[in-house]
Amino acid sequence: MEQLVLGLPETEIPELKRLSPLQCSRLVRLLGVYGSSQHARAPQKIATAEALNISWTVSTVAAEILASWPAGLHHMLDRQSKLAAGQANSGRLPGVFGGFYRALYGAFKDPKFDWVRTAFEDYIAGHWSGAMGRRNLRMPDSLWSRLNWVPISAAASQTGLSKRRILELIEQNELQSTRRTTAAGRKFVMIRQSDIQTLASVATEDICLEEASSVLGLKRQRLSRLLPYLCTDAKKSALHGGPWLIPRHWVKTWTDRLNELISYDSIPSWATSLDQVLRYGPLDERRVCALLSDVEAQVFQPIGHHTDSVGLAGLLFHRDQLLERYGGQTSSILSIPDVAVRLGVKQEVAYALVNLGLLETEIYTCGRRQAQGVNVRALATFHETYVFAVDLAKSLGRSPRAVIAALASDGIEPVASRTVGNCRQTLYRREGLKGISWLAGVKTT
Repeated sequence: MEQLVLGLPETEIPELKRLSPLQCSRLVRLLGVYGSSQHARAPQKIATAEALNISWTVSTVAAEILASWPAGLHHMLDRQSKLAAGQANSGRLPGVFGGFYRALYGAFKDPKFDWVRTAFEDYIAGHWSGAMGRRNLRMPDSLWSRLNWVPISAAASQTGLSKRRILELIEQNELQSTRRTTAAGRKFVMIRQSDIQTLASVATEDICLEEASSVLGLKRQRLSRLLPYLCTDAKKSALHGGPWLIPRHWVKTWTDRLNELISYDSIPSWATSLDQVLRYGPLDERRVCALLSDVEAQVFQPIGHHTDSVGLAGLLFHRDQLLERYGGQTSSILSIPDVAVRLGVKQEVAYALVNLGLLETEIYTCGRRQAQGVNVRALATFHETYVFAVDLAKSLGRSPRAVIAALASDGIEPVASRTVGNCRQTLYRREGLKGISWLAGVKTT
């Protein structure tokens, strides 16, 4: 400051050459007050500021900050961030940096102090993980693209991944994050900007069910059912609203394999395509899984590919060889979805009946995995033992609701319903319906 007052051409702290002696004095007071551990969050009005022990502390702290600029300022801001950690307003700039922040953009808004604000904004860009709304007009527009920490919503929009998928990666310790809960209970998750590239690579490594379905030539519903058995690396997800994340390399392996096959413009009379097998049989989905798993492992070879069909649907096989290896007698084990079709109900009803123990199941191998299925004999036993209210209603020409109410008045309770086992279809034991006069002669299948 003496050198500035005397107008000497050189100073030991070059940054101060931009200021007048009065501006320098004000800045020293600001940095010394908020940089001191004794006055870290105190107002700038200091009692007995003219006392040597007070002024010496303020000027010494300011000198240490200015002599190592901007690292000295960043060290001061780090200390203030740690002091404010855990407090109610620790996610807001005024709550963390208090009077220093307000003074920097208020009393020190003169353009000659721009270099001080630039150093402060550099620190914010690299370290700030709290709230940063665009309504904050104090921050320049260029700061937004430099922020090292961004909210999860921004990460999702930049990568195309859902928030749920990003949270899964955080829980798997694949991404660094910081979480904050406000006094009002709102929760914020921030992610490092450097990890956005990691998220982008995740997005390119996996594709959604719709894209995989288009490339492989299988309907989405069918591919969704086959995936757990064909691709063990497929993951449940909400990416783009779809139910699966499918490794891109797995799909590419299939397309590369298809490109290596001989192309047929028409299907030979002695051959059949996978599309025909899926449409007309004779293989059920369990054996289709086994077939595709063997083709992928090169245990069973297709003869070529039909050019008019897309993806896996165009795989061509020698019909006799296919039936000899995967045909034969129809499987006696049905998957739960197949059972639902046989019963004429939705899949969730079939699963509810299994959970209630009304449908006996057993474990069987489907592709690479173990699955739960229902033996054909067990299904026949179910038909002989139980009857749905809707089937009774059809036979009587009445509504299911009326039949359920009439049986309730006769003291007959269902073994499954919305209130019993959370089953969306009402089910009765046939034995319990014997002796009901108005049901005499009613036949149900």
